[in-house]
Amino acid sequence: MLARVNRGELSQRKAGEILGVSYTWVRDMTKRYYGRDGQMLTPNRDPEAEEWIPVINQLAAGAISRRAAADQLAVSIGRVNTMLAHVRGEAIDPTIARRAMEAKLAEQQKDPNTIIMKDRLDFFKKYDDEIGCGAFDKNLKVTPEMMDLLELSPRQQQAIEQHFKEIQDEMQKVEAPKVVLVKQSPDSVTYEIPAYPEGKEIKAKLKSLLFADIGEDKAEVLWNKSGWTLQTQLSNFGEGKTRITITRKNGDKNISYSLDENCFSPSGSVGNGDHEEYGNTLALSPRYQRLLQNQPFP
Repeated sequence: MLARVNRGELSQRKAGEILGVSYTWVRDMTKRYYGRDGQMLTPNRDPEAEEWIPVINQLAAGAISRRAAADQLAVSIGRVNTMLAHVRGEAIDPTIARRAMEAKLAEQQKDPNTIIMKDRLDFFKKYDDEIGCGAFDKNLKVTPEMMDLLELSPRQQQAIEQHFKEIQDEMQKVEAPKVVLVKQSPDSVTYEIPAYPEGKEIKAKLKSLLFADIGEDKAEVLWNKSGWTLQTQLSNFGEGKTRITITRKNGDKNISYSLDENCFSPSGSVGNGDHEEYGNTLALSPRYQRLLQNQPFP
């Protein structure tokens, strides 16, 4: 009888009924006598979905207990709980999710357009330093060259620009109370913003948003070509201090301004700065206008 159970010809429960014993006794005896060869009652693999879903449906309906389900499937109680959550719609079973992702990836790899894009991105990454293609302009708009390289749709472009703008606003709110006036003259003011730890979390947030917007491979290329934008528009996420100098120039008719902004590395070395000329106060970005409003020229 146990040999038939081990060969899969008879279920544990049916054998138990015939012998007048519990199915757990049949299970234990089968393991005892046939645990080293034959069918092996306790498999060394996770059961397939088509194997465990009917059993877990019985558990969900109250027909069997968690222990009985665990015994039938040869898995732990914790695994049964995960399966039950999937059947109830409370969470996706990680095994099913992983296999779905693998199937989707396999289909994408068959797509010639996906292969072409992958080859293009690999080429761009390899010759990144030799290809002059910035990711953003000074208004945080994705450049046409980057749009073409990554084959971004208008919807993807809008999502990227919106998320960069949201992160920029968040950065400036964090920076505002940290600004220090370090130098002042009749026609020049210099401000400094010290390094701050909050930027690390904001940086991770932006990366995750870009991954969701356009996928990890495209986001990596976009990020690597955004160095100027990350430094001048997002203060390099506060990794080092930022120094901003605004100089007022008195012309014949109008007052104009020049602006210099430098971000320092955590080690203290200065990075590539940004120099701008503005015809009047209104031409300054809101960020710099606020600086002059709070701590103006003497």
